[in-house]
Amino acid sequence: MDEHLENYPTLTHGGNGQNHYADIDEVRVCGEGAAGPGSLLQQAWEQYKIPLAMNEVHLNCTHEVRCGRGCRN
Repeated sequence: MDEHLENYPTLTHGGNGQNHYADIDEVRVCGEGAAGPGSLLQQAWEQYKIPLAMNEVHLNCTHEVRCGRGCRN
């Protein structure tokens, strides 16, 4: 949680009546706020210089959203 709300999208803003904060997954945070996948992939490439793949990419959504419209259980 971070009290610097200006660094994060409004959908991450929360509070408890006294404190106001952005509630965001730590894996998404960098010095300037939330890091998108492009900047994270660029950082990984610069460090490792090997081919990268993004798979099983979903965060905080329902099973139906992950599967798409044609999902069958």
